[in-house]
Amino acid sequence: MSFRSSDLQLQQQCQQRHSEIGQLRAQKRSQIMNQKRRKIDFEPRKDGLIPIEEMQNLCYEVINGNTNCLMRLLETLSNDPVPYQIIKSTGTIKTIIKNLKSDNNDIIFYSLSILINYSAFSPENSNEICQQGISLYFEYLINANDERIVMHLLWLMANIASDGVIPSEIIINSGIIQYFPSVLQRFPTLRTRSQIMWLFCSLVRRSENKQIDSNFIQVVIQFAMSCFEYSTNDNDELISDACWTLQYIALIPEQFKLVLTKQVIEKMLYCCRSSEIKIAVPSIRFFGNLLTYDDEIAKQLITQLLPILIYLNDSIDPSILKELYYAISNITACKDISLLQLILDSKLLYNIPILVIQRDVSKMAREEMEWTLSNFCFGATNQMLQTLLTNCPAVIAALFSICTEQSLPSQLLIITLKSIRNVCRFCDDNKVSINDVAEEFQFETVLEDIIINEPNKRIKELATNLLENYFREPEMML
Repeated sequence: MSFRSSDLQLQQQCQQRHSEIGQLRAQKRSQIMNQKRRKIDFEPRKDGLIPIEEMQNLCYEVINGNTNCLMRLLETLSNDPVPYQIIKSTGTIKTIIKNLKSDNNDIIFYSLSILINYSAFSPENSNEICQQGISLYFEYLINANDERIVMHLLWLMANIASDGVIPSEIIINSGIIQYFPSVLQRFPTLRTRSQIMWLFCSLVRRSENKQIDSNFIQVVIQFAMSCFEYSTNDNDELISDACWTLQYIALIPEQFKLVLTKQVIEKMLYCCRSSEIKIAVPSIRFFGNLLTYDDEIAKQLITQLLPILIYLNDSIDPSILKELYYAISNITACKDISLLQLILDSKLLYNIPILVIQRDVSKMAREEMEWTLSNFCFGATNQMLQTLLTNCPAVIAALFSICTEQSLPSQLLIITLKSIRNVCRFCDDNKVSINDVAEEFQFETVLEDIIINEPNKRIKELATNLLENYFREPEMML
């Protein structure tokens, strides 16, 4: 059971875009993690909630030291907010935390179970648990000989770590991590390793908001790498959590270089090919994250990474395609022309136009494809554009199609308009007509609508420039 962007302005825009995308991805992953961890330890009562007055009396019994009521209190907890509100209003959590010093392991176990459910319900509940001094009990509980207690403590800490920077720092600064080797010795099971890995994953997920100690990151990396060597028939969740953990570290500007080691890179490249989506997705994203930093990292990784990208391009899974083109878009955003040439030679761009025009893939995967194509067409040389348009003439139609989408991110619309301008210059210089495609998409009208309705000044300027220079007949100009 698992608990669980080629000018300076463009570069700045791309950096902002990567930051925004990173935040969106973090939010999505947060939802996934919350779904995993917010598992109620016991089945919801099928006969409905107990009356509020009875619930209040139950809480007061616990406060007054009646530990026999802990199990009964635990059974009332489900996905309904009322029991948690009553527990909060009566101040019961303070007493439950004090129970963690009991000599009776059952009392500790039931108290931890209540805290797990309580913390999983909301971040505010996790903060309350921290404010009541839960960290004072960490050392005592982690050294317990009862496996139930240790596993529940790790589960509780993972819940708390998922709910904010301060709770994460409380756990890291408590010194409890030094006891993990002894925990693995006492309970050398897949569940133990999975619980520790899940806790580490929850802790580094919040690291984008704070300066995190490099020594701690090294410990996490070493543990994640050890999980890859843990051979069992049912360790997919463990490997998945290890991959998610490493990709979160790749997002930390001050610490990402710690995962740029031969051992980590080789293992994550291997995992990119996994048939398990839960393993492949974070592994591909790991490289997508690293590619956001600078061209040198892309040049360092491209030789090993390109065959993987080509291999993954045959996938039909929308999650794989989204992460694949997120990585490729970060390569096509590079200034180094040689990197763009490698992507062009790989033919990875050839499938994009039709998929964008027909919108046959998920919205998020299509958006990454649009970034990939627009980044490339903006940064490409004339020779590159000639090769691409010769082999894939639908590129122009795809760029026009992007501009017709509703609710398009501003930065994506900006880079797409810039790429269209670059393509129009090339076509003018080489006497290539794009009038038929423009008429098919009524692109003059599209640009006029953008000029009228778009509040972004830069977008208005780009659309006006395109309209006046390429898409409006001279006699029609004012």
